[in-house]
Amino acid sequence: MKKNNLKLLNNPEVIKWCYEGITDISLKNTEDGKKLKEPKEIEKEWGNKVIQTKDGKQWTTVLCQDLVNERWQAVDNSTLSRFS
Repeated sequence: MKKNNLKLLNNPEVIKWCYEGITDISLKNTEDGKKLKEPKEIEKEWGNKVIQTKDGKQWTTVLCQDLVNERWQAVDNSTLSRFS
């Protein structure tokens, strides 16, 4: 699957992650590194699955860049279709 076919905007888990995270424990409710260790790994595995990679490096950056890019593509297509 190509990056531009991820359909991140249609994935409710991705949108939820943007606002709430996907685990019960996050930086929103603790700064305890020991408590964050397992949720961090769960989130990393989830994020890599979403962006279809395995290396785990900078997955949050890649996910957000892909999400923004997908949104801009949707805006561009919408704008172009109005003038066609």
